[in-house]
Parts: sequence; structure tokens; C-alpha cells
Amino acid sequence: WQKMTYSLDSLFPVKSKGQMHEIILSINQLLSDYIRGQLTICFILSIYYIISFSLVGLDFALLLGICSGFLVLIPFIGTIISLSIVMLSGYIAFGLDFHLLYIIAIYMVSHFLEGYYLTPKIIGEKIGLHPVWIVFAVLVAANLFGILGIVIALPVAGIIKILWIHFLNYYKLSPIYNN
Repeated sequence: WQKMTYSLDSLFPVKSKGQMHEIILSINQLLSDYIRGQLTICFILSIYYIISFSLVGLDFALLLGICSGFLVLIPFIGTIISLSIVMLSGYIAFGLDFHLLYIIAIYMVSHFLEGYYLTPKIIGEKIGLHPVWIVFAVLVAANLFGILGIVIALPVAGIIKILWIHFLNYYKLSPIYNN
């Protein structure tokens, strides 16, 4: 790791090493905050699922809640997998009953909670993006790159924001701007 960082560091121009280190540290902090934010969302949703599944009377509510909460990390596919597993478990436990509608309602509420409140609030505050930019970044990335784009949209948008801010600061300190 030290050899790799040293060789990467040697590629930076001598005059701008300080600025490059500042940019890299900012990106590192952003990615750390993003990962912490994602884990916080998973934890909150796991608690929600555990309580909800317990109230419905679902067997293995703890295990299913934790798995459902952390499968949110995989956009769309994770929710479909967890919903399928929980629905199968509910069908085995209750048969064809109203409990299955409760499970669907639990997932609808969690999807709304995660998509419209938790992610913009927690991740947006962690990486410093306005909720409108978050939605825009996810839509553009999904359109361009599909599921992979959804996964990388927010970190890439945050990195672009950091690079843009540093570029503007560099530009404002340059002779071009000051003339």
C-alpha cells in the first residue's frame, strides 16, 4: 500500500501536491461518509423490518428483518429478493391470508421511507448534495448505466461536486480570473 501511494504521489506535479492531497482527502472523506450513510440506512430499515415482521407475527422476524434491511444495498434486485423470501415465509406461516397484504404494505412503506426520506436526508447530508441533485444523479446514471449506474450514482456525483469546487477555487486564484 505504501509503495502504491508513493508511486501515485510521485505522479503529481510538485507545485500542486498540496492541492492534490487536499482533493484526495476530500474524496476519501466523502466515500467514507457515503458508506457510513448506507450502513445507517440499512440499520434503520433492519430495525423497521424486524419490528414490522414481529407485529405481523412472522416467524424468523429477526433474521428476515436483518436480511431485508441489508439487501437494500442492492438497488431493486435486493428488494425483490427480500420481498420474495419474506412472502414465501409468510405464505408458509399463514397460507393465503391477509398477512401477505400486510407484508406488501410493509415493503411499500419501507420503499417510500428509504427512497424519499432516508437516502436524500442521510446520504444527501453526508455527501453534501441537495435531494434534487441526488434524484437527478440517480436518474441520469440509471439511464446511462442501468443497475450499476444506480449503485455508483451518488458517490460519483459527490466526487464530481468535490472536483468542481476545487476547480472553481483554483480558477478564482488563477491569473486568468484576476485579470
